[in-house]
Amino acid sequence: MANFLSLTLSANVRQFNADMKSARKQAEDAFGSIRQTAEEAGKGVAIGFGALAAGGVALTSSFLKAAATMQDYKSTLEAMYGSADIASEKLAYFVKVAATTPFELAEIVQAGIRIKGLGQSVEEVLPKVINLAAGLKKDLGETALTVAKAVSGSRDALLQLRDTYAITTEQLKKYGAEVNKQNEIQNVGSEASRRLKDALYAVIQVKFGDIVGKQADNLSVAFSNLKDSMFQAAAGLGQAIAPAAVRVSRVLAG
Repeated sequence: MANFLSLTLSANVRQFNADMKSARKQAEDAFGSIRQTAEEAGKGVAIGFGALAAGGVALTSSFLKAAATMQDYKSTLEAMYGSADIASEKLAYFVKVAATTPFELAEIVQAGIRIKGLGQSVEEVLPKVINLAAGLKKDLGETALTVAKAVSGSRDALLQLRDTYAITTEQLKKYGAEVNKQNEIQNVGSEASRRLKDALYAVIQVKFGDIVGKQADNLSVAFSNLKDSMFQAAAGLGQAIAPAAVRVSRVLAG
């Protein structure tokens, strides 16, 4: 039995090492490409890519963790949308959005999940939320939650819009939001919700416009994009070596 276990483990480790050798080559290519792109863009980014391409337990673990995170994102989206294909489309959309903003992919995904969880259209709400959060330097997830709750009927969220985001009742009234006799914003009922949503989007547009587009060349956006590119490269490599890692872990576990 001991000999069999030794032979089985040895065979799996050999396969794992072969996969790691291939992954290291992919890492060198991927991170080398990212570094070259950064240098050509004149960003002056100096990163220790040699250490990242060196391999080892820490690097392998980071690859697998990134792959697991991406898998978790897709699983959550699949559960919310009820379709693996739609989940893949939404994740691709989030990756594309993250590439044009100062926010990282994890923040974009979490914001999208909160918006969808409150029954709002991600493609409609997320761009407004991004400009609001970027304009006021606020947390993207909390901003998404506040905006989605406000247009879903939460009076507390309306108060938070006023207190945290300086979006007042008078501003919303000006752009068509419905109010009652006490001069309170109405957000219950389809018509009141629609008018509030339109007014809120108008206020955000007037105050901040496409502020994210104007920040496209900022260092914060470049650094965020670089981190996302490295994460996605690591996730891809993690997916490539995951089967071998699982085989080895199962043998070790007996």
